[in-house]
Amino acid sequence: MTRRGDHHDGTRAGRDRERARPGHGGREVGQDARRPGERPAPAGRADADPWEIEGPYYRLGTPQRSNLLEPGDKPELVLTGRVLNPEGRPIAGALVNFWHCDHRGGYDMVGYRYTGYVITDEAGRYRLTTIVP
Repeated sequence: MTRRGDHHDGTRAGRDRERARPGHGGREVGQDARRPGERPAPAGRADADPWEIEGPYYRLGTPQRSNLLEPGDKPELVLTGRVLNPEGRPIAGALVNFWHCDHRGGYDMVGYRYTGYVITDEAGRYRLTTIVP
């Protein structure tokens, strides 16, 4: 149920969409994501990931898998990327955790639907197949 004036459907995905709208509490494109008082990274080093106080957080027991498709799903999205240190060198063996919602914006809070992790290769690369949440 939404309150009058809300522009989301009450799901986590709806709240995220609402926060992403300019002037509605979300960080706008290009807005500084550092903690108050935190300085930019020195030249030649990458800034840290944005600080966030919301989850979802890592879930114990998450399976290692590079395919998050559930029975009946069609592959819609292949995510690839690299994990690098602040100097831009690859990090081999990094754990990259994924947990996303279903097509309706609901997260599985009991099992492991659309949840899994991958380990990066020697070049820091990872690959994941899933749906568009």
